[in-house]
Amino acid sequence: MAHEPVERTSKKLKWQAAVAVDRDDSEAGSGGDATREPQAGPVPESTTVSRPGVTVHAATDTREPHRTIRALQEEIQRMVDAQSLAKIGVWTWSAATGECEASDLMLELMNLTPGAERLNVGHLEKTVDRPSLRRLNQFRADIARRDRRTAEVELHVRRGPDTSTYVSVIGTAIRDSSGRVTGAYGTAQDITRRRLSERALAETETDLRHLMDSTNVIPWRTNFPEGRFIYVGRNAERILGHPLEDWFEPDFPRRIVHPDDFDRLERIWRKNLIEGGDEFSIQYRCVGRDGQIVWVNNAANVYYSGGRVAGTRGVITDITEQRRSEQERDALTRSLDSANKRLRLLATRDPLTGIFNRRGIQTKLTELIRPQLERGESATAVVIDCDSFKAINDQYGHAMGDLVLSELSQRLESNVRGRDIVGRVGGDEFMLLLPGLCEDDVEPILQRVRVAITKHPFFLASEPVMMTVSMGVVELRSTNCTIEEVLSRGRLGLAKCKQATGNKIAWASGIRTSSAITAERLLDIAERGLRTFWQPIVDLSSGGTIAFEALIRGPSGDLEPPDQLFTHAGALNVLTSVDLNAFRRCLRSVHLLPAGTRLHVNIMPSTLLALGPAGIADLLAHDAERLCVELSEQQYVGDRSFLRECMDALRSLGAAVAIDDVGTGRGSLDSVLLLEPDLVKIDKSMVAGIATHARVRRNLSRLAAMTRAFELEAIVEGVETAVQAQIVTELGFRFAQGYYWAHPCRPSTFLTQPDTQSEP
Repeated sequence: MAHEPVERTSKKLKWQAAVAVDRDDSEAGSGGDATREPQAGPVPESTTVSRPGVTVHAATDTREPHRTIRALQEEIQRMVDAQSLAKIGVWTWSAATGECEASDLMLELMNLTPGAERLNVGHLEKTVDRPSLRRLNQFRADIARRDRRTAEVELHVRRGPDTSTYVSVIGTAIRDSSGRVTGAYGTAQDITRRRLSERALAETETDLRHLMDSTNVIPWRTNFPEGRFIYVGRNAERILGHPLEDWFEPDFPRRIVHPDDFDRLERIWRKNLIEGGDEFSIQYRCVGRDGQIVWVNNAANVYYSGGRVAGTRGVITDITEQRRSEQERDALTRSLDSANKRLRLLATRDPLTGIFNRRGIQTKLTELIRPQLERGESATAVVIDCDSFKAINDQYGHAMGDLVLSELSQRLESNVRGRDIVGRVGGDEFMLLLPGLCEDDVEPILQRVRVAITKHPFFLASEPVMMTVSMGVVELRSTNCTIEEVLSRGRLGLAKCKQATGNKIAWASGIRTSSAITAERLLDIAERGLRTFWQPIVDLSSGGTIAFEALIRGPSGDLEPPDQLFTHAGALNVLTSVDLNAFRRCLRSVHLLPAGTRLHVNIMPSTLLALGPAGIADLLAHDAERLCVELSEQQYVGDRSFLRECMDALRSLGAAVAIDDVGTGRGSLDSVLLLEPDLVKIDKSMVAGIATHARVRRNLSRLAAMTRAFELEAIVEGVETAVQAQIVTELGFRFAQGYYWAHPCRPSTFLTQPDTQSEP
């Protein structure tokens, strides 16, 4: 009997089941006894429905017709729903008729029109390619074979000029009692997505294989416990030169690993296998087939099978170029370190004598002497000057004079303690730093030095030359620990020695001062007699105070005005020392600043250069972000580019930088271009007469345009009247200071809670 398609069969069974139910219901309701006993003897009937892979037996019991037939209907419906959900087409074939019945979904899968075309070779030739037809003939032959019950074939179905699908067809033979094939049934399913995924996966695997073959990374796997390679990437031969078959030999690891690295590699390998280290990495050398050394990095991990170690696997990476680059980098680094060491030595050493230069002495003062002084220890400095060195240069020439200076430095080093510091500060001037000694303790050392220099001649052109030196002794304090301050004090002692024809030792602390303006008096005022005043800087739009400028005043009398104080200091060659003390004095008031304001502090360019970046960092170690350091334009310093390093040091600490006295100094435009300040301060001379003189107003207007062009903030100084303030505002300036708002006053004047005890 030919098998009907499942869909048609299911419809027929549904109809038969419905008829049976209706008939039974009509009998039950035709006047019969609804509770009558069933007739004697069971009358079971059996209905069998076959479909691919499923056989449904429905037993019909005449005593319970409702329940049995409904169960059959439900099972058939579940079968149909499952086919539709899985998009599986079904088919049957009868050997007797040679015809093939197929579900609508089966026809759609084969690109045939349901109801118009049938599932036969003639129609399939239109939709499947020739290789698929050949495979279909083989499929029919396989089903007919006695040794096979099920067969499968994959068909390539054309759906358009550029589209196609892949369909998998499975068939099962139906045989009679003699084993003869009487028919077949089966299913079909669209596997296009699976085939495309498999193809993409295969292409990806091919690409990865080619990629691995073209890289310097060798994948590998070994077994356990033999440790033999069971897989190695094909690029291994290209990278290391050894044929692939060699890798699988038992002794290959010992042959390829450099003898000096093998034991270390084996120890690490066994340690990770025994202790269960899952991942490890090691760098070592391999020996290529041609004897060339190849550096590799072997990243490996232990893999398991059944809970036991099965072996190791990982990747070997050629890092020869990386190692070569690292070696070159290390060599370059060592060379740079050596060069930097030499540069640091040159930066702090005098090239003629080899002893410390000015920078080296300042470094020692900052890093060694000052911490000792702050701990309460003593230290003394000695400034040494040759008494008649000019005569030696004039008589024997500068080359011979250089020889004298070199030998003099050697005698100095040979007659001081090992911890003492010897330096040359310029020309024929030297300095000794004697840590741990006060003024009263240094005389034995200085007398030994003086005797070593004066009692033994210097031989120039086989002619003995005698020399004497003068020494100025300065007891150091933590507040006067810069080279400029030491030189200023020490030169006072030298001056006293020179007055006594030289070859003497003089203590700067023993020199008496008088009321006359002398270097001694200025230095004493700088250390103990300076006072700090503040003047507010205001916002012209609101009138509020945004900052204060710290101004220095001397003691009451002839040196109280700052211009007098600094003019005399410059004339007596102690300007840097006085300016540095004034800067320190101003810094002592920064803690009094009201919240949201900044303190402007003045410093001479020469003082900034004398400090250098290291001295600046030491001096502004605290509260630098609340400071604006003003650099005066009135002092000429030659090439301003030398100040850039100091300016950068100030900014790195958080301080703002301003150029002061713009309009009266030398080269304001040069300073702005080279130093790139955060703001500029317009000198008061540019404001005087602005209300009555058009020329003054034009000049100030030009300065306003310049600051806008450079995107700089500007503060106008010397504003004394309401008219001047209005004109300055009209010209576009935002900030100003002057007597119009306040005269310079002691800091406590501007505080809501005055603290006169802490005023500097």
